[in-house]
Amino acid sequence: MRRHFLLLLFAILLLSEMFGWKLGVSQGFSVKNAFLYGFFLLILVERLSPGVSKDPLLTKIHWPFISLILVAGISWAFTDVRTNVPNYTSEDRIIALKSTLADFYLFFIVYYYGVRNLQDAIALARNILVLVFASNMITVMDVYNIPDLGIIKQMDSESNRGRLMGPIGEPNQYAAFLAFFFPSYIALALATTRGRVARSIYLSASVATIITLLLTGSRGGIFGLVAGAVWGYWQVREKVRLKATFKVIALAVPVVGVAIAIAVINYSSLLMGRIDTTAQAGNASAASAGRTMIWQSGLSVMVDHPISFITGMGWHTFAPYVGIVPHNTYLWYFFNLGAIGLILYLLILRNILKLTREAVNGASVDGDMLLMGFLFGFAALLVSVFFVDLFAPWYFIWAYAGVMARVAVQMNAEARQQRERTPKVEEDDNPPFPSVSAQALQVQRF
Repeated sequence: MRRHFLLLLFAILLLSEMFGWKLGVSQGFSVKNAFLYGFFLLILVERLSPGVSKDPLLTKIHWPFISLILVAGISWAFTDVRTNVPNYTSEDRIIALKSTLADFYLFFIVYYYGVRNLQDAIALARNILVLVFASNMITVMDVYNIPDLGIIKQMDSESNRGRLMGPIGEPNQYAAFLAFFFPSYIALALATTRGRVARSIYLSASVATIITLLLTGSRGGIFGLVAGAVWGYWQVREKVRLKATFKVIALAVPVVGVAIAIAVINYSSLLMGRIDTTAQAGNASAASAGRTMIWQSGLSVMVDHPISFITGMGWHTFAPYVGIVPHNTYLWYFFNLGAIGLILYLLILRNILKLTREAVNGASVDGDMLLMGFLFGFAALLVSVFFVDLFAPWYFIWAYAGVMARVAVQMNAEARQQRERTPKVEEDDNPPFPSVSAQALQVQRF
């Protein structure tokens, strides 16, 4: 029952982004908050009950995340004491702290604790992927007018004409969102044991995701997907057999090929225009669509206040000082919270990747492939956000990350129980059958 409520919350948020629904009656009072805070209070009561075991993510995820929120809160409290921030009031920035940091953590918590076992976590992850697939299919149908639903918008400025904004409402953010989910469809297409129908669904989801990614015209999103694939493979190189690698490539290449063929039917000029923009760029600023100049301006402000390299300029102050958002998530944390905040943020991301990598152990085919898809997608996301600020997509990303963290924790627990049940054999006994080591468990599926 709990996972159905979590799926409903995810669906409501996705639909609200797609259709532009206003779910709140006033500031802070919304359907999202009612679901989120209600579930959080339920989980808090459960975790404070006697006899609850220590959470394995306490020091890896929870403490760094809580510390990051506290650092942001302290920064918010003292920013106006040190200097008068233009344009944004103290109230604006505390609301931003709640909605762009605290709520992200709450989504992670709610979806992590909301599912209690491996089966429910896998089922919820699959259902979330189906919802994202449905939104991508609606997007493709709308932009190709089969039929014209009038839901999905495209940019109409001269330099970005035709770029797909998608249900997220902004091309670069939507591209990062797509790069995050795409590897999971490929992974499940390889892992599914439910026959051709299930495999066809995941392959269709893969094609639809690449089509929408191409139509965003986001070079950062595409680069993030490619670089994330390389980075993700490097992280799991010891757990993946060469045969499995070729199998993934053999599946991914035709998927991308079909997607490109469909994308060029009506949008060849858009795709060629994005290629020409990159090829004809005369300098780094032009190639990055002005991002390098924005980054330089932000760092120049910090140079004028050297202490900011440690403490930051103050929570949510980049746009007021520089005049534009940084288009770089890491610079955003560095500028606002200094090295302290950036290190905490990087620690959270690093520990999520580490947890996912270590949990791939062969205990469950579906669990392993979901974890592999998540790891590759998370790596792609971390590359993509070097070129874009994310807002709405983080709700979905942290929710799915919470589900996958539960999959990882349960997979580790089951692997540990399996090792404990395996009889120990003395090395000099020359047993007729070799014992199963943890490393063997990790690689046997791949």
